[in-house]
Amino acid sequence: MADEEFEKVGKQPGLVVWRIDSFKLVRIPKHQYGTFFGGDSYLIINTRGSNHGKLEWDIHFWLGSNSTLDEMATAAIKAVELDDHLGGRPVQYREMQYFESKLFKSYFLNGIRYLQGGIASGFKSIDNLQHAKRLYMVKGKRNIRIVEVPLRSESLNKSDVFILENGENIYQWCPPGSNRIERLRANTYAKQIRDDEYGGKATVHLIEDDWETNQDFWDFFDQKSDKIKDNSDVEDIDFERKFIDENIQLYRVSDLKSNNPTIVKVATGPLKKSMLDSNDCFIVDCAENGIYTWIGKRCTKNEKIASIMAAKELMVKNNHARYIPMSQLIDGGETTTFKSLFNDWN
Repeated sequence: MADEEFEKVGKQPGLVVWRIDSFKLVRIPKHQYGTFFGGDSYLIINTRGSNHGKLEWDIHFWLGSNSTLDEMATAAIKAVELDDHLGGRPVQYREMQYFESKLFKSYFLNGIRYLQGGIASGFKSIDNLQHAKRLYMVKGKRNIRIVEVPLRSESLNKSDVFILENGENIYQWCPPGSNRIERLRANTYAKQIRDDEYGGKATVHLIEDDWETNQDFWDFFDQKSDKIKDNSDVEDIDFERKFIDENIQLYRVSDLKSNNPTIVKVATGPLKKSMLDSNDCFIVDCAENGIYTWIGKRCTKNEKIASIMAAKELMVKNNHARYIPMSQLIDGGETTTFKSLFNDWN
């Protein structure tokens, strides 16, 4: 039986926000939209009209950085229940505090405000975010890939772009051998880190002409520019192919052989459409390009719930950055981006 909160939603365009309270949904007043407590989890539905005159829905479950596992699980389960109530047609998104998708942030025209604790706690705002130092390599000619690499001199080369993230300073290092597309893609990604992780408060430093001498950048490394290798260990095209082969993984979530759904890796890229089965759920892990949960038309409710939780566990197990996109798609309602992950899917 569907939650009684669902009976009056999804029938006309608009946004509805609930907070999880003792395993139940508590509707949030509209004047509080955009304010989230880091100790809570939330469920959000956006109903919109389409070009075909039919209603469409996006469901988001937002997880506070200090939310309990029970609250997180309840939010995910309620998202599945709401999806079922609307005939399995909505698209679902998981949102982590500080790392929300652009679609989610677009709902709140005045921005998102984070408050500490749970709904009953005080109103102390969060001003500063502490992040570990990270180094990313931006590499490729057509399909540009961004991969986190160890923060040490040996990771650098003069033919690719690198992004160094250090608190509220983000350095985009562009040596002379890097190509224009890498530089453009790196700049987009650096700004994304600035906006998504630091609320636009971080500073992006573009290092081009002074790539050899910029002291702020080189202070993080034990070697200087004249000791850095000229070229990468792998060609751009080979890197792109290797990434597709090794970094796209397909998992199957099924309860066919057991009452409790099992999660099994069934393939490593490249993928084919025939690998999917409408009787089960599948997870496609694309590393920094996101994690997709695919819901088969004839899957069970237990498989749906298990696939959502398994996707979250994969992020931790595979040491992915918390802000990578995560979305849920239904069998027959796949996006162009999702289809592009399969070699034979036009």
